[in-house]
Amino acid sequence: MANDNLRTTDFLPSRFKGETINSDLARAHFLAFQDYLDAHNIAQPEDNAALLRITNTFKRTLEGQARLWIEGKQFQSFQELRTRFLARFSPSNSHFAKSQEFQALTYTAGDTAEVHLAKISKAAHMLQYNDDQIRDKFLSSLTTQCRSAVLMAAPMDAPLPLLVDKAQCYFDLQSSQNSTAIAVAADVMTTQDMREPTPQDKTIQSDMQDIVHRMEALESKFTKSEQPNEKSRSSRSRNREQRGNFAQNRRRSNNRFSNQRRRFNSIICDFCSRQGHTWRNCFERLNQTAQSYAQYEQNDFWQAPCQRTYQNFR
Repeated sequence: MANDNLRTTDFLPSRFKGETINSDLARAHFLAFQDYLDAHNIAQPEDNAALLRITNTFKRTLEGQARLWIEGKQFQSFQELRTRFLARFSPSNSHFAKSQEFQALTYTAGDTAEVHLAKISKAAHMLQYNDDQIRDKFLSSLTTQCRSAVLMAAPMDAPLPLLVDKAQCYFDLQSSQNSTAIAVAADVMTTQDMREPTPQDKTIQSDMQDIVHRMEALESKFTKSEQPNEKSRSSRSRNREQRGNFAQNRRRSNNRFSNQRRRFNSIICDFCSRQGHTWRNCFERLNQTAQSYAQYEQNDFWQAPCQRTYQNFR
C-alpha cells in the first residue's frame, strides 16, 4: 500500500534556486519531482487538500529566488503549478525576462509613432502594465530632441494619443528637412556642374595654377640651396674642430721654449709697433739712426751732436 506521507529524506538532496533563467533546468527539476511522486505511488491530486499537500512538498524542493516566488501563491490544479513554474523560470516566458525586454525598448529610426507605440503596448500588456506606464515608456524611449519637442508642444497631463501625434509631427518635419537639404545640395551641385565657366572663373583658375607653379619652384630652389649650405656648415665646423685640437695640442706641449715664445710674442716695440722685440733692439730704428748719422757726418757743425746722440741711443 502506498504511503501518502512524503518524507523529505526520500527526495533528492539538490534543490532548485532559480538564480539562472533556464527552461531546461526548470523542466528537469519538475520532472524529477514527478518521478518522486511516481516512486511513492502518489496520484494526481483530486481535491484541494491533496493539491495543497503536494504544493507544500514542492516548496521544500525550492530555495532562494524560487522559494520566494512560490510563497503565498495558490494553484487550482497540478497542471497550473507546472505551467506557472516553467513560465517563471524560462527565458522566453518569465516575467523577469519580459520586464528586461520592456526596459530595453528604444525608438528605431524609420518607425512611425504608431508603430513604436504598438511595440511598447504589446510588451506592456504581457506584463499587465497600465496606461501610465505605457505613456512614460513611450516618452522615455524617444530620442532626446524628439522628447524635448513633444514636451514643449503638449501640456503636462496630455493623453497618450496627443503625444503620439506630436511625435509623428516631429518625425515628419525631420524627414522633410532632411529631404529638402539633400535636394538643395543636389540642385546646387548639378547647377555648378552644368553651367559653363565664366571669364572670371577662368582668371581665378589660371591665377591659382600660377601660384601653385611658383610655390613648387620656390620649394625646389630651397631644397637645392640647402645642400651647399649644409656642406659649408659642415666644413666650417670641421675647420673649427681642427683649430681647437691644434690649440689644445699646443697647450699640452712639453716644449721648454713654448712659454718663452709666448712671452716674446706678447712684447710690442714702441717704435715700429711690431711684436717680438723692444725699441732698443729695433732694427728699423737702428737703420734710421745710422742713416741720419751718415747724412750729418758731412757737416762739421752737426758732427759732434750726432755722435753724442748716437752714443746716447746705443
